[in-house]
Amino acid sequence: MRYIYLIATILILGCKHEKAKAPFVVEDILGEWDIFHVTRNGKVTKTLENGFLHFQADNTIKSNLFPDEKYHTFNFKQDKIAIEGLENLNVFSVKSMSNDTLVLDTKVNVFDMQFYLKKR
Repeated sequence: MRYIYLIATILILGCKHEKAKAPFVVEDILGEWDIFHVTRNGKVTKTLENGFLHFQADNTIKSNLFPDEKYHTFNFKQDKIAIEGLENLNVFSVKSMSNDTLVLDTKVNVFDMQFYLKKR
């Protein structure tokens, strides 16, 4: 009987209970984000580090990664950020987010890019 209790305790304590991931909302991404790490096809690249993304409450975004200095309209739905008026860097997927860290995936031409950003 003692062994059954011990095994049951180990099983209960050893099981991970995953919480359902709450969906991200647009308020989660608002603010100024600095890029501190970038991967291209799974390999570290320095070409886009020191970039930034600035998401505003009026659903506009500005970035030094864009070919112009303009604010562009963005839509946020189901963990996807769609930016209007750009050929490249026009759709990002939110992979993870914490209080001050945001991880975004996108495709640029034939490259799978992953951006790690820190909130200012």
